[in-house]
Amino acid sequence: MYNLLIDIGNTSCKAAFSDVRDGRLGKIVRYEGCDILPFLKDIIEEKSATEGKPRVIALSSVRKADRKLDGYLSEQAGHKFLNVSWKDKRLKGDFPILRKMPNGMGADRMAHIVAASEMFKGENVIVMDLGTAITVEFISAGGHYLGGNISVGLNTRYRALNRYCAKVPLVKPPLVRKAGYAFPPSEIGVDIDTALDNGLIRGILFEIQGYQSMFPRYKIVLSGGDAIYFVEELKNSIFVVYNLVLPGLARMASYYAFLD
Repeated sequence: MYNLLIDIGNTSCKAAFSDVRDGRLGKIVRYEGCDILPFLKDIIEEKSATEGKPRVIALSSVRKADRKLDGYLSEQAGHKFLNVSWKDKRLKGDFPILRKMPNGMGADRMAHIVAASEMFKGENVIVMDLGTAITVEFISAGGHYLGGNISVGLNTRYRALNRYCAKVPLVKPPLVRKAGYAFPPSEIGVDIDTALDNGLIRGILFEIQGYQSMFPRYKIVLSGGDAIYFVEELKNSIFVVYNLVLPGLARMASYYAFLD
């Protein structure tokens, strides 16, 4: 038996199967676009043809509710469809670390918290997810969620400057435009591209270092697609898990796989 985990973010959808009992993840597949239902149908139909329906389907989505998608996933779940939401009182009751989270918290942040609390038991942890937005979650060594912050993500910063500054062109981050580097090689920009790279990428670096300075007893865990920009600069002082949503969903799915 297996579970299906689905992470729908602002710009892409990631899916993976996991072992029902230990939550071990299989291959992660990714789709970028708006028409997610056909993508998931192909995955589910191919797998279920040989192994039956997934025991639990766990969904984290930061997009607007899609009743058609939710209805399909509910039909395909052999035992339970878990649509992660801050409104789910049972989920918050079953996972104590979620009990004091604020109303309105995104499903992705809930999954981050569950995953990090399992991976780093007994440690003070700051989880920084570097995506369209930057979310910062604080977890105590005692396994309590203390709260979190939200900032502007890297790609969003490039787009915002173009949108609100008439003479700033739309420049993509260096790994997207294949600039030959991830982190700016020089501290000072010499043209518009490198000026933006330094201001925006180093700006996020300074945010990370600021949290390190303010919370020296906390382990910094970076996640999300843009974490790759900071790995080399911070490799001796951070821990990187590029996707924390799917492990968090796997933990939740395994918990519910054999409950009524």
